[in-house]
Amino acid sequence: MTVEQIEAKIDAGQTMHIRTCLKAIEITKKTLDQFRNANRPLFKDCKDGRGFYISRGRGYDYVLESSVAVHFA
Repeated sequence: MTVEQIEAKIDAGQTMHIRTCLKAIEITKKTLDQFRNANRPLFKDCKDGRGFYISRGRGYDYVLESSVAVHFA
């Protein structure tokens, strides 16, 4: 899934949930807009096409779609 696809779904009003065995993250349109207003991308594409990066602190964490639960509600 590319960053454009993810952001289009969130802009359409869907909420993104990323779950691992240790934490759960919920991303809404409000969250995405806060990052846009700060001129910092929330998501970045990965070169291998199997995952993406998500902002955390000053860096980015890699999210491999097949290893975590990524759902849109």
